[in-house]
Amino acid sequence: MGRARRFQIWAVTAAAVLAAAAALFAVAGTGGTVVVFGGASGDGSEGGHGREEAERLEVCSPWVVSGRRFAETRFADRERAFLCHATAEPGIPPLFGTVREDEVLAHGKRLCGVMHLRTEDPRVKAELDRTGNGPYWRTGMLDALVYLCPDLVARHGPDRLRPGTELLREEKEHRGRVAARCPDRWRGPRPRSRITVAAFTGEGGEFTVGDVGGEWGREIPSVGGLIEAYEHVVRVRAYDQNDYVCVTTMDFAETPPLLPRGWSRIVEAGLRSTGDRIEVVGSEGGPGTANLGAAGPGDYRIRIYARDLPDRGLEDLESPGSEYLVLAFPGRLNGTVIHRP
Repeated sequence: MGRARRFQIWAVTAAAVLAAAAALFAVAGTGGTVVVFGGASGDGSEGGHGREEAERLEVCSPWVVSGRRFAETRFADRERAFLCHATAEPGIPPLFGTVREDEVLAHGKRLCGVMHLRTEDPRVKAELDRTGNGPYWRTGMLDALVYLCPDLVARHGPDRLRPGTELLREEKEHRGRVAARCPDRWRGPRPRSRITVAAFTGEGGEFTVGDVGGEWGREIPSVGGLIEAYEHVVRVRAYDQNDYVCVTTMDFAETPPLLPRGWSRIVEAGLRSTGDRIEVVGSEGGPGTANLGAAGPGDYRIRIYARDLPDRGLEDLESPGSEYLVLAFPGRLNGTVIHRP
């Protein structure tokens, strides 16, 4: 069981935005110096806070926070976009204290100057080794270099040159085609609501069930390996990484029958909702499912059914990797039940 066969076309997610914001570096307003966030700042203050951080946020937020892409960036702003990406992503250049912007820019141009050569070429190896990440063209590196040498970077993936709105539209259409191939296996009573989506599991190979944007709360002991249970969230470890999985969500007014036939694993845990919504969201974000907490704040039981699906390989990228049912109904918070390990 388990695959890692493809990547999402492209999406700017809340998680990515928060991660980028947390990784920001401060730029000195007059000295043109890039300072590692958390290190010494240009005015001698500690922790990279204050004026320098505010200026850094203001200058770089269109790219590293709001997700402005190459196609939406003016020619005059490309070097600034490169510097923002390069200094917000570890590895360009090596993070050894304080590095001047002109050195970062010169390093980027040298990388572009050897990108047309084979990776095995000593000149390529020498420049890549200076990034501290080995002899590879990293994804984050290419995301930065596209603003300096777009035609060369396009050889590694032309989508970096395309508008974000176009890619998001394609991603939505792709999700819809995957979801349309998800099987319908529930033969029990009719739920109050029901929806099937294609959730992308990402590098983490997981999706979560819980209050949207809320705290996870304390961890609740669980066994079996399929889930991690917290007070307000249930994390499901999917069979697949970097793949789409079928997730069907249903909510009931009372405990539904188990109906285990055809499922490999069935686990149940408690969840306390403090908000107005309980949703399933893939590890790479994307649209959530229907609201499983429509009954309002309170204690619920979350039952997870899981089964692998036939692997059709790279020839069929619209086939889902595995299938999950997520059932929500009123119940006590404590206790995880393994119906089928």
